[in-house]
Amino acid sequence: MTSTKTKRKILFLETQLDQKVSSLRTQIDFMKSFFKNYSGTIDFITKEVHSRSDLLKFLNYARKDKSVIAIHIVGHGKASRNKCLLVLTMNEEIDLKEGENKKIFKNLNDCILFFSCCQIGSDVQVMRKILKYSKAEAIFSYSDDVTDDQTFLIESLFYHLLIGNIPKQNREMSIFTIYEKLKFVIDYLLIDHHEEPLSDPLLVADFYEDLKKERAMGSNLQNTFYKHT
Repeated sequence: MTSTKTKRKILFLETQLDQKVSSLRTQIDFMKSFFKNYSGTIDFITKEVHSRSDLLKFLNYARKDKSVIAIHIVGHGKASRNKCLLVLTMNEEIDLKEGENKKIFKNLNDCILFFSCCQIGSDVQVMRKILKYSKAEAIFSYSDDVTDDQTFLIESLFYHLLIGNIPKQNREMSIFTIYEKLKFVIDYLLIDHHEEPLSDPLLVADFYEDLKKERAMGSNLQNTFYKHT
């Protein structure tokens, strides 16, 4: 009898980086080849995102499809004191500091959000608010500029830990454990070029479980956008 079990889906959204940006990255082809190894369990869906309306359309698709476990957004990012920009094709800018733009990600319950973009992860408050609106299981991004080779290595390792052929006793790792293992590996393999990669990592993450715990405790403590050892 053929199994009717629904495949888990990963929604991979890529924008065309501006030619002025020192990157020619087209990650879709690489990741398609990578995910062929998991074709029996994962449906890898790729879409090109050229505008805010494109992004809204595909996020709405993910919102309705409960089999989507991760939304991966590849684009250019720029963070400053006053702005946190996700830059799409033709330099269309989405300022994630603006409330209406953060709400784009509302109610993506239990998905993992991965911003494969420079600098966006450096804005702790923006990432925490997107986590709050989205109710995502976790949110990942980069705290600094990131090179093409770093993203290919880090993100392949991330999905290996999330869905890969790993020993049976480790298959039920929490997303927090996956992050801690990944952070150690990219330090050990010299992928992260920061001076203190374990305490000041290039790849940063925040987790909805921690947000819920803080709410339950009525905590006013500074949030823990994870950079701890």
